[in-house]
Amino acid sequence: MPSVYLRGHCDHPNDLPDTCMKCGAETRHRVTRTFNWVPPWIGVTFLAGGLVYLILAAVLRKSHTVAVPLCEQHKGHWTNRLLLTLGALALLIGGVVGLIVLGVALSDQGNNDAGGFLLIVGVFVFVAFLVVVIAAQATAIRPEEITDRGIRLTGVCMSFVDAYRDMEDRERAARRGALKRWDDRRDRRRDDDEDDRPRRRPRDDRYRGDEQQEERPRRPRRDVEDDY
Repeated sequence: MPSVYLRGHCDHPNDLPDTCMKCGAETRHRVTRTFNWVPPWIGVTFLAGGLVYLILAAVLRKSHTVAVPLCEQHKGHWTNRLLLTLGALALLIGGVVGLIVLGVALSDQGNNDAGGFLLIVGVFVFVAFLVVVIAAQATAIRPEEITDRGIRLTGVCMSFVDAYRDMEDRERAARRGALKRWDDRRDRRRDDDEDDRPRRRPRDDRYRGDEQQEERPRRPRRDVEDDY
């Protein structure tokens, strides 16, 4: 599925385009959601013990809040998947309890051949639960990576990816235009300062020789003998 890397903070409604992240429809609605992410390799440490996994997950976990644009049809994107998962879990627990009760009742009646059939049904119910959970997770908008500079989301539609790239191009062009205007103003200001600076009057070399020829008045020399 397509993915998009959102740079910087995206918790304000104007940080992302007015395009539904799931279907690409135009929308002004936002769903603020905080995504959590841990490096995938942490899952290997679960083999060393659940405590090691929990410690590393708490230390290395990163969070990022995004004001996700979603249309009216998909504004319950994560809520619906949560309800689906909880409903599947409830059916799984109820199915397992029902199979156990049915197995005990058949055993009391002397029908021991039904145990294998009930076991197959239990395995089928568990596999169906896993399929529902995996499908709900695979089709959800979820983080692939969270860094200090942004977040990469997968499960988004290509229309949103294109809209976000267009918005980035417009913002980049606006920044370049602002820098160019600032440089032009700085150059004009520098030129104006140079024009306003007082200029030194050029010295005429014709009078330079005369000035050098002028002798400074000498102080009359006193005769030492006059003092006596």
